[in-house]
Amino acid sequence: MLASSRPVTGKGPAGLFVPSLMLLGSALVLGLLFRDSLGLTPFVEYSLLGVGFCGMAALLVWKWNVSRSYGRLDPFELPTWFTINVFVFMVVAGLSGFRGPHSLYRRLQGDYSSLVLALFYVSLGTLALWLGYRFAPTWRRPGVRATTYSDLVSKDEVIQPVVVLWLYAASVGIRLYQIGTGQYSFLQDIGDDGFLAIRQWLFYGAQIWTVVLPAVALAVFGRKAPLLGWTTLCLIILIECVFTFIGGTKGAIIYVMTILVACRLYERGRIPWRLVAVLGVVFIVVFPINALYRPLVVSGSVDTHSVADTSANVARLFHETWLTRPLGENVQVFLDVVMSRQSQLIQSISLAAHVTPETIPFRYGRDYFMLPVYILIPRIIWPEKPILSGSVQFSIDYGGAPANTINSTAVTLFGDLYLNFGLPGILGGMFLLGVLYRWIYGAVREAGSHSKLVLYLGLFTWMTNIEGEIVGVIQGTFQQLIILYVLTSLMYRRAVRLEADSNKVRMSQLPFRRSERGSCSKIVVDGLA
Repeated sequence: MLASSRPVTGKGPAGLFVPSLMLLGSALVLGLLFRDSLGLTPFVEYSLLGVGFCGMAALLVWKWNVSRSYGRLDPFELPTWFTINVFVFMVVAGLSGFRGPHSLYRRLQGDYSSLVLALFYVSLGTLALWLGYRFAPTWRRPGVRATTYSDLVSKDEVIQPVVVLWLYAASVGIRLYQIGTGQYSFLQDIGDDGFLAIRQWLFYGAQIWTVVLPAVALAVFGRKAPLLGWTTLCLIILIECVFTFIGGTKGAIIYVMTILVACRLYERGRIPWRLVAVLGVVFIVVFPINALYRPLVVSGSVDTHSVADTSANVARLFHETWLTRPLGENVQVFLDVVMSRQSQLIQSISLAAHVTPETIPFRYGRDYFMLPVYILIPRIIWPEKPILSGSVQFSIDYGGAPANTINSTAVTLFGDLYLNFGLPGILGGMFLLGVLYRWIYGAVREAGSHSKLVLYLGLFTWMTNIEGEIVGVIQGTFQQLIILYVLTSLMYRRAVRLEADSNKVRMSQLPFRRSERGSCSKIVVDGLA
């Protein structure tokens, strides 16, 4: 049945939502138009606009989310998580660009007002995302009642522990092969074209762990499988931390933390704040080591083909940082590197608006038309297929990097849409992304399936990646969707049901309170038999 998604309606202050949003938006627009006459500095303008973004985001998340209709607010709802990431890693981190001209891209020439304009575009794009999410047409099964997290998943699926463990062993084996051949993560030998045809598929094979981890975590938190207990989960987490150190990336450890918190929320119905605090400390510990490790890899001081050598270097850096250097200095390194790195996201949008189309013309989506080729034709069939290098090309064209550079600059979704179609591109593109988010999240929540939830969590970071360009995000999501769908189907099997198909009754549809379902279920089934 086709219907429009409707927010949960409430009494009192909830009725002021639309007027409050309109008033806030009007104030932001008027403030931007008349900022010169007000005599505000760019830093003050950016700060006020950031506060306005925070207020707008809070209103949108609270009123236009879908999860509250299922029982409670879900921070891992796609547009909610996207907005959280934008606020933390763009809006807040963007303040670091005001530390001095050295903190900005040289091409911006100390123009801090460009940061204000970029934040305004981000605010409009985020609003367009939520508009698409709110007004997207959705398909709902009639009779499905709102449910809490503990009632989300039906009992029709059973996890297969042996298959899960075999899949994880395959993921570990592929990554060990990548390390041995110099193809793993940050250790990749970019100049080696011998693995170009299979590099992408090796990467996808290595990513099997992204569905194994949530499957195991859900089984552990729900106490559903004897072989998948706390020992198994802790061992997987330890192995992934080791691979994160060896690979020199921070994204994997962030994913581990996010998935653990999400799985605990979905199984127990509440956010484990103590676990969040512990995982936050772990990330702070990892970061200074990673900051020193990457330059060693670039300089060739680490044998990237040897697990032993990379592990020894990580252990040495751990001693040099946390066992030798003062605690305050390590924390300061964490703050400085995080803020300076993430401030580049808002600056990329500033740079795109500063240069395009006056110096560099719009791209008008010429890369978008290649999406079917990128998705459907693997490189092993077409070795000459053009390489996706939008972030590298952005570094050259906009950042002033040399033509032979291999360094990439995060274009961001907002920046990529602006490079192609300007502000209308941001508004239209983010609106369509909101529609897609609504379909995906609604389908997963109403499926009542552990395998669909695991698939959703496996693709979660791809679907909410604010740093990548449009083509790369869509290509990666769709290609991994096919692979991970097959894998999740293997990890779960249908449970044997004693009732006849025609007599099945979904307990969530019965007009009893949750506390009464257990006592009434036998009577109902016997009456239908």
